[in-house]
Order: sequence, then C-alpha cells, then structure tokens
Amino acid sequence: MKLKWFKVAAAAALCVASAAASAQNIKLWQVTSGLLELDKGWLTAMSGVGTKVKAPVTMHIIQHPRGLIVFDTGNNVAVSDNQCASYWGAGLCGAFNIQQSRDEVIDRQLQKLGFKAEDVKYVIYSHFHLDHAGNIKMFPKAKHVVQKEELKGAWWPEKF
Repeated sequence: MKLKWFKVAAAAALCVASAAASAQNIKLWQVTSGLLELDKGWLTAMSGVGTKVKAPVTMHIIQHPRGLIVFDTGNNVAVSDNQCASYWGAGLCGAFNIQQSRDEVIDRQLQKLGFKAEDVKYVIYSHFHLDHAGNIKMFPKAKHVVQKEELKGAWWPEKF
C-alpha cells in the first residue's frame, strides 16, 4: 500500500516539476502593426463623435513548448506605407487612417525575434475584424483557431 502512494506522490511531483519547467520555456512578446486613427465614436457606441483617437493594433507572439503561436495578425501587409486606398478603398481608409510601415507587419515582427512565418504552428484570432485577421494568408500551414460564431459571422454576415 505504501508503495502505491509513493508512486502516486512521485508522479504528482514529476507533473509539478514538468509544469514549472514548461512555464519557464514560455515567452510572450507584444508587438504592434502600427496605429489606427479613427473617430472615437466607433469605439464608444457613438459617444465622443468627432474626436479622433489613435489606437495601437496589437499582436502577440508566444513561444510555447507545443509550438510558436501568433495571437492576431494585424492589418494586411498591402495597406503598409500609405497604400491603404489601393487595398481597402478610399472610403474605409478615410474612416480608419492606417499608420503602418512594412516593418511593422507580423512577418517582419517575427523576423525581429528570430522566427519565420513558416515556424508558426498556431494562429489564434480574437475576432475577424480587418485589423486582427488581415494577414491570415501568411500562415497557410498553421492551425487557425477562432470562435465558431466569429467564423459564422465572417462567412454569413447578418443582414441589416
């Protein structure tokens, strides 16, 4: 009986030690895909309309024992360096002024940390807005993770 409890205790200790070692191998970087300058009303249910605000377009890179993870991919590379209108169109670019250089795009952010887009095993999306999923095509071999309802809304948007 004592031997059985010893084995259970030893297994538990190994699990705790393994979890602690794994936690030490996890690294997180927050990077930006530039800024969006937009009317405050878009962020506050139309309170403060007419006031311009600048919001960083954040992305996260996570080095994890199970693989490299990107959380959100930022604005599409095609809108970099004042090329927004040629990709999103003048109307959308007028509402959401993009301030993004080519070096702020997710593939270059990965390179700055010593990674390549091909190294990414998982891409997780908070949601499918254009400033969060703009570079989805850069990760064709990764597993993409998104909420079911978000995917449904992207493929079959509600009619207003």
